[in-house]
Amino acid sequence: MSGDRIDIRGNVIEGDVTGAEYHLHISPRAVLALGAVLVVVLLTVSGQQPVKDAPSAKAPVRGAAATVVDPARVDPCGLLDAAVLARFGETRIDANYGEFDRCDVVVHDRNSDRDVALVKLHFANSPAELDPRTPTKRFGQVTVAEMQGDSDECLRNLKLPDRNEIWIEAAEIRPPAPDLCALAGAAIEHVVKVLNRGPVPERETPANSLARLDACRLLDAEVQSELGEVDEQDPGFANWECEWENTDTRTFVEVSFSQDNDPSDDGRPLRLGGRQAYVTPREYDDHNCVVRVEHRNYTDTAGDPTYELVVVAVHAPGPIGEVCGTAKTLAGAAARKLSRWVAVRGHGHPASVHSGWSV
Repeated sequence: MSGDRIDIRGNVIEGDVTGAEYHLHISPRAVLALGAVLVVVLLTVSGQQPVKDAPSAKAPVRGAAATVVDPARVDPCGLLDAAVLARFGETRIDANYGEFDRCDVVVHDRNSDRDVALVKLHFANSPAELDPRTPTKRFGQVTVAEMQGDSDECLRNLKLPDRNEIWIEAAEIRPPAPDLCALAGAAIEHVVKVLNRGPVPERETPANSLARLDACRLLDAEVQSELGEVDEQDPGFANWECEWENTDTRTFVEVSFSQDNDPSDDGRPLRLGGRQAYVTPREYDDHNCVVRVEHRNYTDTAGDPTYELVVVAVHAPGPIGEVCGTAKTLAGAAARKLSRWVAVRGHGHPASVHSGWSV
């Protein structure tokens, strides 16, 4: 990917940013560290009267307002509308970058002819451990937690009645960015209206898309073999991300599915299991190695080439060569499984890991 480099934890590393090539990802787990700097910010959502937040007396009915019917089918872009944010500049939806539970709106400044801000929406399936002093407001079925990050971003957390969550992040790309919390608030206003009308919008994904797979089941046996003993397996939203950890050896493995317009920027090229892959030692610290494996490529809604990727990240003590060796072993296993999956689908057999596929 040209422009700013993004590490596996979602932090911008460096580089110039131009047009649709700019993307920002901040992991929901990374956001938890911001709890200590939360401050009171009042948010008003027009047309919705806030009421006191209170726990639901019973589980919501399947298909009820503001609930996820099928995590593997959620359409995050169905919650955003670029036109709603047009007062902040020229806006466009980017539906084909990062994880499958993510959608971005890029804001372009007409005067400087530059992209200046980004609104990112993504889902989470685990409750955020927010500072208890964080102010919240309830708008219909949605509870909005209002927090402030720093001068170049504004964060909001939306709790749904089924315990799923949505993060809204407004971030500056470069000056002159608009008021970021006003930008986030305008996006939330639309999201809340959509959610209170019915369940989370859904989409149909291609039959050969990684969105049909389960990251935990894809490599569970191989990860457990490499780690020896796994203390915990932690699936992400829709199982499009999965984490394993051995606390005794301080080894951590994350497998996730992502999208990128140019993976060749993401490390040294190599072939694994008959597929193109890229390895990046020390992507976000001295004990981490990330391998990205290409699955399929297609042309996105903007007419740009896009690649679906399996991303394998390993964090462990010891020489970086050994850490990358583990990452390449796991990524190679994923590549071979993907090739078998495609072959099975080519013969017309059901092959979705979500529906019970195994190899």
